[in-house]
Order: sequence, then structure tokens, then C-alpha cells
Amino acid sequence: KDRKGKKGKSDGNIYTMYEWQEKRKNERKHIHVWWGRKQEVREKEIRNEKKMERHQEGKRKSNEGEEWKRNE
Repeated sequence: KDRKGKKGKSDGNIYTMYEWQEKRKNERKHIHVWWGRKQEVREKEIRNEKKMERHQEGKRKSNEGEEWKRNE
């Protein structure tokens, strides 16, 4: 039975939770269907990367501050 391209439970099949997750995962691979979702996910990733960069920078700065205090 070809379930590809059909979204949600509206295709009249009842899935186990695992099957449903697999199905969703596979659908997400079709970028044309899930393009908006992909965009959101990518934006989220970018936000997280920026956050991490800032975090690292802050860490470095505080370390430099420690060094500076020690040297005085």
C-alpha cells in the first residue's frame, strides 16, 4: 500500500505510534511538502548557533577578565 504523499490520518489508515513517527519522518524528507517546516527548523538552528557563539564569546571574555584580575 502506497501511503506516500498523504498527510495525517485522513488517508483512512490507523497507525501504531512508531509507524506514525516513521511516516512523519519520511514525509519531512519531501522538501516540497514540508518546505515551510524546513525553513522554520533551519531558522531555529541558526538562532541556536548564534546563541552558542555568544555564549562562547561571553565565556572567553569572563576568562580574560579572570586572567586580568590575577595579573594585577
